[in-house]
Amino acid sequence: MRNFPKNLKTKEDIYNCLEMVRAGELRAADLTKAINKIKNQNYINAEITGVSEDRKTVTTRYLAEVEEGSRAKVGAAVVTVKAVTHGESEPDEQGKTSPVSSDITVSKAVAKGAKTFALEKIPSVYDKYGATESELNAILDELAE
Repeated sequence: MRNFPKNLKTKEDIYNCLEMVRAGELRAADLTKAINKIKNQNYINAEITGVSEDRKTVTTRYLAEVEEGSRAKVGAAVVTVKAVTHGESEPDEQGKTSPVSSDITVSKAVAKGAKTFALEKIPSVYDKYGATESELNAILDELAE
């Protein structure tokens, strides 16, 4: 068995490692961990501090990157951002305020116990690797067998 590479940088690196797993030269668990790490880099995670009664508006800490039309994962649901309003702090001695929260209206109701608003990064991490999410999911499915 060889040592697993520290960093995968391209689609070719991922597929080379897959071939090595198939040949028994690398462990499937190591490639699974590396692919999940890549997939997790595609999101900016913000803790949900509140959810509206209709569960279509979530409040997070200030999230400058969120904008109308963005996609996010909230629990198992993939949602589209319909509107964003940023809350401001109380004025300081000089009368200046700073953003402290974001109220984000989404396309469908989120789960009551949702804890994390995972905003999809643009450009996507998949663009950086030259692979699609479905390609990585297919590899994960193969490794799980």
